[in-house]
Amino acid sequence: MAGTAHIPTSIDEKTRRRIQLDCLYDMFRDRIEENVIYIVYTENEGKIEATIDQLMSIAACSLTGYHFEPSCASAKLKDSDSIDATGRQIITKKNSTSTSRTSSPSSSGLIGNRPIASSSSSLSKTYSNSFTSNGLSTKSSDSGDSEKGDDEEVNGSDEHLDIDERIAKTQQSIEELLAEKASCHDKASQYLNKKMYNVTSYYSELSGHCRRMIETKTRKLIDLLLLKSENANTIDLHGLNPIQAKLVVSELLSIRQDQLSIDKQGETNIDIITGWGKHTVKTGQHRIRPTIVALLKDKGYHFYHLNKGALRVTIRR
Repeated sequence: MAGTAHIPTSIDEKTRRRIQLDCLYDMFRDRIEENVIYIVYTENEGKIEATIDQLMSIAACSLTGYHFEPSCASAKLKDSDSIDATGRQIITKKNSTSTSRTSSPSSSGLIGNRPIASSSSSLSKTYSNSFTSNGLSTKSSDSGDSEKGDDEEVNGSDEHLDIDERIAKTQQSIEELLAEKASCHDKASQYLNKKMYNVTSYYSELSGHCRRMIETKTRKLIDLLLLKSENANTIDLHGLNPIQAKLVVSELLSIRQDQLSIDKQGETNIDIITGWGKHTVKTGQHRIRPTIVALLKDKGYHFYHLNKGALRVTIRR
């Protein structure tokens, strides 16, 4: 059941690496090709500070026409017709700010005239096996496509689950992303104090990416809760913690208000079932009702109590 699901506090490594790569692509896509970013990330074994420092050097070198050359496994990639970790052919691109760059065999391991970090293990093995097994892709996309892909992946694996299990799984994803977002915010502050602005920018971008994913997962949770209630105008918050409940109600009200503007309607009502909470003192979920009441007052929504465990909210255009 959704109310008894175990909620972990940290995001899984597969998702963490995918988010890290997406953010690196967003930061450097105008100057560095995606396959180069991927290789540098792999050679540095996912260490963000070292990866960003090296990518900044590559970006600076690209302005003078230097070529990026991986420290190892380039010949391996060439022999396999430059196939990336997802089975696609690596295509060299040009853009307005940099010279066309290719990955070619090199025994020197240089970027222009600068040495680059060598991986402690064979890059070819990591490049072709490790990240593929984690389901990662070297292709970047905008946040909408990325979030859609994540959601499709979840939907595909949810087919065998009942509605309560799907709700619990989505709650788990939200909790993991909230924890990751908070961690990124803390790290951004730490590196800002150290005046390491490039790393600060990375963690700020990563925090924003987590926020967008939280919005996507929250909308999915809303859909599941409405599906369970079998009433598009009634949402039951049983089984959610106060933070999740606040996210769900805030997003649902925003969605319905936008829909009123699109449909050119005057107003609509939403019934929110909060419960009394007297049977959930140990979990802290008895705070859902006052949390939602405070949210509605803060946002200026008109509402009244249907009973001790339910509210009716009026949404106006």
